[in-house]
Amino acid sequence: MDNNLNLFIRSFRNELTEEDKIRLAELLTDSDIASQYEHYRKIWNQALAKGQSAAPDSEKTWGSIASRIKTTGKGRRILRYITAAVSVCAAAAAVAVFLIFNGQANQDYDEERLTQAASEDWGVIASDKIVFRTAEGKYYSVDSKQAEVSVDDEGCISINSVQLGTKSAKGYNSIRVPRGKMVNLKLSDGTGIYLNSLSSITFPSNFSGTDRMVFLEGEAYFDVARDEQRPFTALSDRMNVAVLGTQFNFSTTDEAAVVTLVSGKVQVETETSETCVLFPSQQVAFQSGRLESVKSVDVESVISWTSHKIICKDQNISEVFEKLSKYFDRDFVCREPLDDIYISGKLDLKAGLDSVLESIAFVAPVSFSHNGESVLVARMNTNN
Repeated sequence: MDNNLNLFIRSFRNELTEEDKIRLAELLTDSDIASQYEHYRKIWNQALAKGQSAAPDSEKTWGSIASRIKTTGKGRRILRYITAAVSVCAAAAAVAVFLIFNGQANQDYDEERLTQAASEDWGVIASDKIVFRTAEGKYYSVDSKQAEVSVDDEGCISINSVQLGTKSAKGYNSIRVPRGKMVNLKLSDGTGIYLNSLSSITFPSNFSGTDRMVFLEGEAYFDVARDEQRPFTALSDRMNVAVLGTQFNFSTTDEAAVVTLVSGKVQVETETSETCVLFPSQQVAFQSGRLESVKSVDVESVISWTSHKIICKDQNISEVFEKLSKYFDRDFVCREPLDDIYISGKLDLKAGLDSVLESIAFVAPVSFSHNGESVLVARMNTNN
């Protein structure tokens, strides 16, 4: 095992030659060696995330490191912090993922691999464009405000009707949507996913196993194709949503996760193993470490963003500005607190920012002015 372990370490350090990569890919076709590789890779990543040394030269030392690392039953809550550790971690993990998915093409997808792929760092890619990362590690960017992405039965990807290739490697694709953009995604099983601004999603090239799983950060509207033999699960850091075929809105942030059911039925499970079942027009949130009570909501107002609208029903104006900021890619700067101002009505975002601001100013005591990429908001004096 010593030679293999040395090869593993060099792969984690991103030091493999082309010959080494071929050799490692061949080794990983052996299920026992593949399991050992996974074992050491997890220790490597977890050690880096904890800020500990991860370059031992013996199995005994690796075991010592593993015993010092406190793990949890939910892999995604560990992996979430890996990308913030050090830059070498991202490089090593990228090589590891490439070798796993190309050297073990016969291995089924699973939740652990999906959540790990979702946690991979985007490296130096920082763009105001929609960015698509393929299972092969290639990047594509789209400059339009909205992109149409589809995946066929073979895993072949098309972006705005342009096919990226004739076949796709086994692995996970990811899409990142910046502020001011949206993506309409059609998966290989026929499931439609509408990604809101400031969101990302990771999904397999094709659904070849008994489960259909995707990993979401941000907000998306799901129209899940029914398949009773293969349940569909939308994963996030705080909450999982399991369905057979239905429509629901799923929103996740650092503070909370919220699911709103449009049709059908879903089962929700939180990171603390709390569960509940939702029926149409019901919503549940997980925040402050607990699952809140299920409540009935106006579904139309929740999913209005999918039709480029905001439906306000006695909504705080600051929350409206947050939605406008995501859609129009503008910062709203309030000169004083506006927590006491609530508005109701329907805002048609397709009419343009100036038209929307005029509509708000008509019903609320505020005025607007533009300052570069920012919108300045001032309270109007209503005293006579």
